[in-house]
Amino acid sequence: MKRSFTFLLLTLLLLTFFLLASCSPTTPIAVPESITIQYSAAAQPWLSAVFDCAEKTPIFADQRAVQYFDPPVDIAIRLGEPRQLITPAFEIGIEEIVVIVHPQNPITEIGVTEVRELFTGRIRKWSQLGGPNASVRVWIYAPGEDIQQIFEAAVMQGGTVTSLAQLATNPDEVYQAIADDVDAIGILPRSWKAENVQEVYMAATVPVLAIIPSEEQGVTADLLACLQE
Repeated sequence: MKRSFTFLLLTLLLLTFFLLASCSPTTPIAVPESITIQYSAAAQPWLSAVFDCAEKTPIFADQRAVQYFDPPVDIAIRLGEPRQLITPAFEIGIEEIVVIVHPQNPITEIGVTEVRELFTGRIRKWSQLGGPNASVRVWIYAPGEDIQQIFEAAVMQGGTVTSLAQLATNPDEVYQAIADDVDAIGILPRSWKAENVQEVYMAATVPVLAIIPSEEQGVTADLLACLQE
């Protein structure tokens, strides 16, 4: 009898424990705040700094031409200041836009007038600059890319780029094209420049900007502070 009572008591105690455990509120799992970033192809080298600064904050990065940037995005990273800047922007670096040719091209330095005439098509042969009798092959970017906008504002003076120009989707494509073609010429951010191309003209120096839709706060503020350091 005593053993049955003890067993019944233990059973009641266990049932009470499980009922209380099932009714107690569970501790919510903390979900880290994420940051969505849009960046231009020319600004890609700054992504490594973004991920370094973010540490454990999830980053969702989306490359697109600056004309297709979505204003509500947490941070937009681009080269140079847009024509209309109405939200806060933070300088996180400096970039130089350079004109490059193949390292075997004997033309090692040209002026702004020659650059403009090469890209408009007025100069079509390298022999017009004292080089070989070979056709100039020009590489440019789409009008919606920040690097193309900067180059045209700094060099072209309203002139139209030659219709014979090859269109690149990103600086790496230009870099590879120039490295493989002794008669080619193109535009590149200095951050992308390597040994197997040579610079013949420095077109512009511009800030690398991180643009946000409103005043920074929370993890976005921490990330921007880190990037500016």
